Parts: sequence; C-alpha cells; structure tokens
Amino acid sequence: REAVTVKIKELLLLSLFDHSIKFRVKCSKGTYVRQLGADIAEKLDTVGHLTDLTRTTVGEYKLEDCVEFAQVEEQWMSTVI
Repeated sequence: REAVTVKIKELLLLSLFDHSIKFRVKCSKGTYVRQLGADIAEKLDTVGHLTDLTRTTVGEYKLEDCVEFAQVEEQWMSTVI
C-alpha cells in the first residue's frame, strides 16, 4: 500500500489489560485504522493486530443516531401495506 498523509486528531487509550489495549481514534478520511494498530504495536517493540473495529462517526453521521435495518424494514412495510 502506498503511504498517504493522514491526520490523527485524537488518540485516546481507553484500557490496558494483559496483552490487549483498547483505544479511540478520531482521524481524517483515508486512515487505515487496522494499520494504525499494527504501527502502535511496532512502536511498542511488539506485534499486534485489531480484533474489533467500530466506526462510530462518518462525516456528520453518528452511530447513536442509527437505526437497525429491521426497524427500517418494519416501518417501510407498515407504510406500504
């Protein structure tokens, strides 16, 4: 992968337990967060990979404002019938 310039606006360590860390990152588009995890591990002179990734914000859209697909389907069906 060709290197691109990205902006890390915030990197917050949420927890550190055994051989796992949990962090939250606010970053610019084009950031490969899985690669960021591997890069952090490398800087700590170890190896690592992401086991979970949750995108909580995309542009103006936030995870807490989302609805489940089943809700959309149910509402759509009730308006069609």
